Amino acid sequence: MRRLVITVLGLVTLAGCSGQPVSGAPIGSTLAPPMTTGPVTTTTDPPPADPTVPKAKDGSKLEACFDGTCEVDVRAPVRLTLDPATGVTRLSIPTIGPEGVHIEGTTTGGGSITVDLYADPGAYAQGVINNQLSITTLATVDGHALLRLAPV
Repeated sequence: MRRLVITVLGLVTLAGCSGQPVSGAPIGSTLAPPMTTGPVTTTTDPPPADPTVPKAKDGSKLEACFDGTCEVDVRAPVRLTLDPATGVTRLSIPTIGPEGVHIEGTTTGGGSITVDLYADPGAYAQGVINNQLSITTLATVDGHALLRLAPV
């Protein structure tokens, strides 16, 4: 039994050698030449930057929203007073979370408003109140958001 095993192993070993010359190897050699590579360089990509809120057209001047047209950077909690002609008299933002903005308010007719605008990072979310006022979150990061108000 021992002899059989040695014979089989010898045949397997010989089967791998074709006896053909290998390009780049010394004459008479059937071994492959050593593998060569160019200089090895390693690069480390910088860690991803923390997300930031883009610069708002009206900065953080909340009074710019009175007429229902603005783009502001807000931090919760915040309260906006609007011209009744917009269909809304008051908007408040009690919380801004990682996913979006929670908005509460009052319509000109005295009705209550509750809007949650949630979007994936890099996306925006939009809501419309009374078919008169559009509210869009353009970005939300670390407790502040870039909001755009516009008439519909």
